[in-house]
Formats: sequence, structure tokens, C-alpha cells
Amino acid sequence: MDVRHPRIALNFFALVLAALTATAVHAESEDINGVSLEDLLNIKVTSASKIEQKQSEAPGIVTVLKRQDFKDYGWYSLNDALYHQAGFFPSRDYDRRTVGSRGLFEGWNNNHLLMLIDGVPFNDPMYGTAYTWEITPTFFMKNVEILRGPGSALYGSNATNGVIAMNTASGADLNGNAEASVRYGSYNTTEWNVMTGNTHGKLSYVIGASGFQTGGLSYESYDASLITSGGKPVKERVRDNRSNRYIFFKAEGQENLKGLSFEFHDQQWHYQTGHGWLFAIPDQPDTMSEYRQVATLSYKTQGEGKIHSEYTLKYEHKENDWNTRYMPNGGTYVFPGTPPTPQVYADGITEYLDFAFDHYFGRAQTTWEFGSGVSLLAGLEASAFVYKGDRAHTSNTDLGNTYGPNAGNATTQVPDALGLITDKPIVNIGAYTQFTTGDWIQFFKGTAGLRYDNETVHFDQAKAVPAATGNGTRTFNQLSPRLAFVFPVAEDLSFKLLLGRAFRAPAPSELAGVNTWALANNIRNLKPEIVTTAEAGAEYRVSKTISSKANFFVTEMKDQIGYSSSGGNLSTNIYTTKTMGLEAELNMKQGARSGFFNASYAQRMDEAIADTTVTASETKVTWAPALTANVGYLQEFGTSCKAGAVVQYMSEVKRRDSDNATAANAALRKSSIPAWVGLDLTSNYKMTKDDEIGVAVRNVLDNRSHLIKNRDYNFDYQVEGINYYATFAHNF
Repeated sequence: MDVRHPRIALNFFALVLAALTATAVHAESEDINGVSLEDLLNIKVTSASKIEQKQSEAPGIVTVLKRQDFKDYGWYSLNDALYHQAGFFPSRDYDRRTVGSRGLFEGWNNNHLLMLIDGVPFNDPMYGTAYTWEITPTFFMKNVEILRGPGSALYGSNATNGVIAMNTASGADLNGNAEASVRYGSYNTTEWNVMTGNTHGKLSYVIGASGFQTGGLSYESYDASLITSGGKPVKERVRDNRSNRYIFFKAEGQENLKGLSFEFHDQQWHYQTGHGWLFAIPDQPDTMSEYRQVATLSYKTQGEGKIHSEYTLKYEHKENDWNTRYMPNGGTYVFPGTPPTPQVYADGITEYLDFAFDHYFGRAQTTWEFGSGVSLLAGLEASAFVYKGDRAHTSNTDLGNTYGPNAGNATTQVPDALGLITDKPIVNIGAYTQFTTGDWIQFFKGTAGLRYDNETVHFDQAKAVPAATGNGTRTFNQLSPRLAFVFPVAEDLSFKLLLGRAFRAPAPSELAGVNTWALANNIRNLKPEIVTTAEAGAEYRVSKTISSKANFFVTEMKDQIGYSSSGGNLSTNIYTTKTMGLEAELNMKQGARSGFFNASYAQRMDEAIADTTVTASETKVTWAPALTANVGYLQEFGTSCKAGAVVQYMSEVKRRDSDNATAANAALRKSSIPAWVGLDLTSNYKMTKDDEIGVAVRNVLDNRSHLIKNRDYNFDYQVEGINYYATFAHNF
């Protein structure tokens, strides 16, 4: 069976779902959606230390969101939820909706977050990206833990700005029931979800599927194609069609098989490049498709003993099928150099690239418990990224040589896009340990952790820049320490001191791109990103109905990697920045009323530039809002109706001096993005015991703001205006 074909895959899924539903024993399901504020605060989290702890005692700043929160506030993706949390804000680069953090703009190629699904890393192995936008649905989620700040002491690469840990529903949560929902709204958006689960003897299972499609926000915009009319740049229409499909299956052992679990995730998504991957809006529809299948198998030892072990294996197969229009007819690409060299492409630039890779991951971990909460944890992880060449690769330009147009606009075969590492696996070995004091010491609970990672990259030097002979080797060794103290001075009050260092190793896409417009290699010079953070925080339970958190942080992002304008899609180390800031949260639930408030402020302390195409900003935050705030309120009317509202504020977003260095670009966009206020409204009505309808209106004020395009271009990304969505859900 071709799992990439949606009709075949969904027909297969429908048969399996029908069979399982037909044999399920119908019973009242356990409520996996709604809990009180007190229950929420007592939910045990594991993302901060891999040990079950209350949020107030965890060695990190952790926020837990329930599945119900997403429905109540109209959040349809992890991004929607993150944008309304302290420390995070909306960002955009190329076609991708990204998540900025603590005063740092976030680019396309990575988002400095680690995503865990049931404790297993799920980031894209090629880019290091956490899939937090709509391609990862939330229908199968029980809750999500959001850990702000470094997490590499436990998890290794990518866990620099935070960890997003999704905990999925189990068969016992659904208890034989099936859930289905459909959503329709603006921009021809449709979404459907279906899920069921149950427990039979020694087996518990959950199976579900989700589909999404949208026409996206289409509007006219300037671009970097340098096409003019009457001496003035022309606007072209941005295309943003997107769709995705997700199938989820989870089986867990019961009785004497308890601790054994298996998960399968089948995911595919399709999108368009918006302003284009060379920031030239395509003059014809481009089709970008990606597919991945992930299987995980894990076992956790059970029993009352003081030694607990965990063993996890994960296999991922990923395919990227890109039919990309990089430049319209008559577009001009300016090759960097001294002086820059413009090249006109009368027939535009087209590249078709179909390639796949495999990723293997394994973990063995043991925890020793010594009583009174004292524990020692040690683990070993290993992973391998395996690329064996392109399935198909063609272009109408001379890739790998001049990058000029082919004679007669001929389409020719092109060598491997990751040719530096064809048949050369990238291997990472990580070893980590952690000691927790528990209640052993009267005045505080301490956590000390340390992880060592070693990543080895072998590459073909003949294809590197500059070229050489034979095989080359890059090795990235990283030591990630962590020290945390929690002072529970009263039952409802605790203070935290947190010190940590995290890293992100350069991803295969950043190291090995060649023979393609999509990527440019920098394998000899690229350095890993290193984040060092110190935090002081407090968590205070004001009353039975109100809880609060606040923290102060100082963080240094060293050698952040991004795309440089000094070369087409070249990844390079941009800058090192030091930022301090404040974050605060307030949560309330009293009877039929509930709500939240959070605010974040960031101040730049220092900055050193590595990429000379960027000017320094040593004292002010640029490319990101310095101040953000969110207020949410939810009112229940009886047992059948809820209405909610969320107000979001983002302060002015300032540019760097280098962003408007070109006079023509400076004339087309302002020196900063004005402050923005958004209002979202939601309402959910339970018509019967099993049927519910919901309505969500986003950006009610219809404020047509923008998200900043960094660097010296002539456009920004437009924010969606007012838009509407209606949802119908049914329980079987």
C-alpha cells in the first residue's frame, strides 16, 4: 500500500476504525477535558526532569494546557496556544508560521523548540524543526506541557528555547467512545477529526485521523524579483494554499504487559511557498509536499522496586517532494560578490526535487530511587540520519555550476541536493545523568544534571565550498549542564533558581546543501548554537481560585544560525545576543468563570555580529516585540454554553539599520511595525449530551497588521483580517 496516497490511506483507516468501533463496548468515557484549577496545578509534569512532580516543585518554568483549553479559546494548533503564552509570540519567515521567544525573531529553518510526543523527540531530523503549526493536530492530545528555557541537559539538541511535551490520550480515557468533529470557516478552511479507543484485556488502544485544508490568505505584495513596470516595482499575488492529513495509532499493554507501548504516526502535508524561497513570488502555482511515517516502541519497567528502566526505539521515514518555482519569467537574481552580479531569467527558475531520508533513534534510561524523593537518573541515546541520494532532481538552470539558465530553457538532471553526505550517515551519541535531592535537604529541592553529546559528520570534500579532495569530517561536541533549586517556603509559595546551558547542533540541511536553490552548504564554518540562561522565579497560590507565576531571566544566544543574504539560502551564524526579561502569569477559576493573564518583557543587553550583512543592535530588541501581553476570559452559562474572549497585545517591532539599507526598499515599508492589538471571541453550545457546536471569530477588530520580514527586503507578512469558524462535534 502506498501510504502517501490519501485516498488509499484513509480508506484503509476507515475500515480499521469501523472494525474497532463495532467491537467496542460503549460506556461513559472518563473526562479528559475539564479539570478544576486545583486539579490542574496538581497535574504531575515530567518534561522538566523526567520525574513526576507538581508544577510548583518542578525544576523549570512549566505551564500545562488541557485539551479543553484549546476548544474553549479557539486554538486549533500548538502555535495558536504558544502565541498566547508568556515568553512566546507570533513570527513568520518564508511560508512558515514560526514561534519567537524571549525577544528573539524565529526563522524558517528551525524554531529552537523540542517537541516530545509521549516523551519521544518528534522534531524534523533534517532541519531540527518542531512541527508546532497545524500539520500536527491536537485532537489526540490529553494535555501539553510547555517548558520555557533550556532543556538540553536531558534532551540534547534543539531544546534551547523550550520543550513542548504532548501527552496523548489512552484507551481508558475514551473507554469505547468515538469522537468526531468538523470545522469550516474563512479562506475555504475545512478540518475534520475522528478518534476512538478502548481497553480489551491486555491491550489498550487509540486510533484517530485528522484532515485540514485552507486556501490561506492570498493578497498582493511586493517581492525581490526586481520586476518593474514604468520603473516601479510591481505587486504579485501571494499564494498560501495548505493542507495536511494525520493518522495516529497507539497501543499500550495492560496487566502483565503493562509498560509496553507502540505508536504509529502517518503524516503528510502540502503547501505553497508564499513569497517564494528566493523571495520572488511564483508566477505559477508551486506544489510542495512532505510525508513522514514514525513508529515508536517503548517499554518501562513496572513494580514497586527502587530501580525503574525505560527503553525506546524510534524509526522515521521522511520524503520531501518539492516542485518549486523560485523565480517568475523575467525575474532577476543578484548573485552576491564584489560587485554583486545580477542575472535575468527570461523563463524563470524551476526546480523539481524528490528526496527521502531515514532517521533512527534509541534510548536506554534507568532511575534509582533512594527514598524521600532522592533519585539518580542516567541514560544513553543514539541517533543516525541516513540519506541515500535524490529520487528525482531536475531544473531549467545549471545547478552545481553557473546557476545560470539552461540553453533553450531545457530541463536537465541535477546531482544530489545533499550530495555532501550521500551514503554518509550523521551519527549522534548522547549520555546524560541527573540527581535530585527530593526532601533529603529540608530547605530546598535540588536538581543537578549533565549531558554530553557527540555528533560526527563525514562529507565529500569535492562538493564542499571551497572544494578539496577526499572525505572531510566535522565533529560537534557539546556539554550541557543544569542546576536548579526549588525553595518551598510555604504550602502555597515556592521560589526557583535555575541555571542551564543548551545547544542546537547544525542540522543536515544547514551543513550539506549543494546543487539546489533551496540550500547552500557552509559545512566547514558553521558553529553550533549555544544558549546559556539564568532564571529566578516564584509560584504563588493566591487562593483556591487564583494562582500566579513570575520569573526574571538573563539569556545569551551564541552563534544563532539563520539564512544569510550573502548567499542564496546559505545558513550561517548571524549573531550572539544577550537578553534579559520578565515574564508573569495569572490563572483564575471561580465557579462558572475562569481566565488567564500573562505578560512578557525583553530588553537587549549586548550583541556581537558574525554576519556582516546585519547591523548590530546592542541595546534594543529588533525583529521581535519587546512587550507582549495576553488576557483570556471564559464564562459558563449553565451546563450547556460557554463564551470566551482573548485579547492579545504586541508592542512595536523595530528593524535594524541594515533592513532598509536599499533606498527603494526603504520607500516601500516603514521603519518599524506598529504595535498591534487583537481580539478573538469563541462560543460553544452543547445541544445534546453528544452534540456540540462552536463558533470562533478571530481578529474581531480587523486590525491589518504585519509580521516583520527581517533583512533588506521590500515587504512584510500580512496578518489575517477578521475571520470566522464554525465547528460541529459528536460523540458516539
